[in-house]
Amino acid sequence: MKPNGKAQIKIDCEHQIGKIRKLHGTNCAGPIHSAAPAADVSEDLRALDIPLTRLHDAPLIDSGMHLVDTDRVFPLFYLNEKDPQNYFFAHTDDYIANCLNYGSKVLYRLGPSIEHSKKSYFTMPPLDYDKWGEICGQIIAHYNEGWASGFHHNIEYWEIWNEPNLGPQMWTGTWTEYLKLYVATAKRLKARFPNIKVGGPALAGNNEEKIREMLSECRTQVAPLDFFSWHGYVRNPADAIATPAMVKALLDEYGFENTELHYNEWHYYPGSWSMARKSRTYRASYDKVLTGSDSAAFNCAVLSGLQDTPIMMANYYTGTVTPGSSWGIFDSTSLLPNKNYFSLMAFNLMTKYETRLAADVPQNRNLWVLAGRNSAGGIAVLVSCFKGSERHIHLDFSGIKIDGSKVKVSLVDSDNDLAPVKQVKTSGSTVTLEKPVGSAVFLVEMEK
Repeated sequence: MKPNGKAQIKIDCEHQIGKIRKLHGTNCAGPIHSAAPAADVSEDLRALDIPLTRLHDAPLIDSGMHLVDTDRVFPLFYLNEKDPQNYFFAHTDDYIANCLNYGSKVLYRLGPSIEHSKKSYFTMPPLDYDKWGEICGQIIAHYNEGWASGFHHNIEYWEIWNEPNLGPQMWTGTWTEYLKLYVATAKRLKARFPNIKVGGPALAGNNEEKIREMLSECRTQVAPLDFFSWHGYVRNPADAIATPAMVKALLDEYGFENTELHYNEWHYYPGSWSMARKSRTYRASYDKVLTGSDSAAFNCAVLSGLQDTPIMMANYYTGTVTPGSSWGIFDSTSLLPNKNYFSLMAFNLMTKYETRLAADVPQNRNLWVLAGRNSAGGIAVLVSCFKGSERHIHLDFSGIKIDGSKVKVSLVDSDNDLAPVKQVKTSGSTVTLEKPVGSAVFLVEMEK
């Protein structure tokens, strides 16, 4: 970026560099308790074309529902796991139907949701690993093979537990005990259902020591690891974008070259977790931060930057309504889409221009650009300005004379929700974007 507050970006319209990948997966499906039309967000979710929904923490959002978690689907561990009457599938059946009905595929997380209570109720290691694995197998059979009046959804991804390195909120056992559970369960499920993909550990953070220990154990025990998953709540897009290369290098080192990488929980978070747990006032101060323009620009920056990594899927936390919190993409009171929703919408629209074009971006950590062309010859550019000081962004489309009447610019910032910019400045091959103060996302679309 130049000292005068201008950023010059060159779009090479003749240089194709692959495909733009749909990495905007989410966590949590649309709620099933939305009986009133005003509470139904299904059409809003359908408009996002979400590629993959990870089913995790569903009972925290659909309160009172027996959803997804292994202990809620099979609540009495001492009962016979072969008897369909000992399972409660009804709520999860409807939850998954919601998800499939608005067009998303499913990743099913086996195990419990996070517990924010003083006591641990469901995050203990199973009393019998083999029986727990058998219960998981019956759940898969219900959704993929029709067992217990079930379905043939062909759910591909099955994740074993969540954040076992987090502590009693998610796992009261040791890391070694989790690895034992993973190996036993992954082997059992893959042997019974060879066409599914099993993985984990949904690691909290990217602790290299933990990753190495898991990969070593899986290699030694010849345990399947179809996908490796981890989570990140960070303050800078560059931190999220840098991690996949590190994870990929470790997977390759241990012989897991074909294992998919899933960054399956992520969200902008510039605060202190310890302070948030101690102080309601501090936590409340982040409500607007987590759903504001900084968060929106962060989201599009991450989804743009991940295009240059070996990531297979990323799942935003969360892609639904989260009552009493700011982690969702809808206002928790009005249920109207918030800035995070419109950032995912901007990225989704960008994916319609699937052939990626090269973009020369100045060395500026606060600016991310994604350019593409669609089958009709139209061109689009997604520009994410995360806390940048630039006020004027010049997009130079090499070799193209711009017809201003065919240019549409949409803006997400503190005052706009992917709203059209009324006056767009063009000159020759250049489109000039005037950025307001603060973070912003621009979607520039040009007809052929």
